[in-house]
Amino acid sequence: MNAIKSVSVIFHQLLGLLNNLDDDTYLKPINILDGNSIGQHIRHVIESYISILFNNENGMICYDDRERDHQIETEVDFAKFKLVELLFKAELLDADEEVVIKAKFTRDDDEKVSIIQSSVGRELMHAFEHAIHHLAIVRIGIQSEFPKVNIPEDLGIAPSTIKYRTNVHSNIYS
Repeated sequence: MNAIKSVSVIFHQLLGLLNNLDDDTYLKPINILDGNSIGQHIRHVIESYISILFNNENGMICYDDRERDHQIETEVDFAKFKLVELLFKAELLDADEEVVIKAKFTRDDDEKVSIIQSSVGRELMHAFEHAIHHLAIVRIGIQSEFPKVNIPEDLGIAPSTIKYRTNVHSNIYS
């Protein structure tokens, strides 16, 4: 799978999940998630991609400067709209394009900003792995709080894990 295709894979998983949620479920604080909602995790994932897809036009990406759009975390239909919008934008990306990542690693105001060389493809790979991590957390929250919600089978599971599990199970029965 290439970096651009990884966007489609994650976004289709997200859309599959969002199609099974209503706004009340989406924004309800979940105890096992430290009071965070499914919507907050989905917003965080979407905004990571927004940082790459829209904030790299000057060649610099800063994940700390995310908008934190309340509408994405509270309205399922708006989150779906954003995913479709981003999917079209992702198709225009050049994975080999060089970018600079601007980051601070503490909340200390006196900390010097770090500048790290990267590429759009590398950042999409990071966003993919980051999304899987958050979707695994979302899966736990849904299973705990909303057991009747249909969860896409692969949601929050890395492709390498799926492949490993498939190989282990096929070897057991062969």
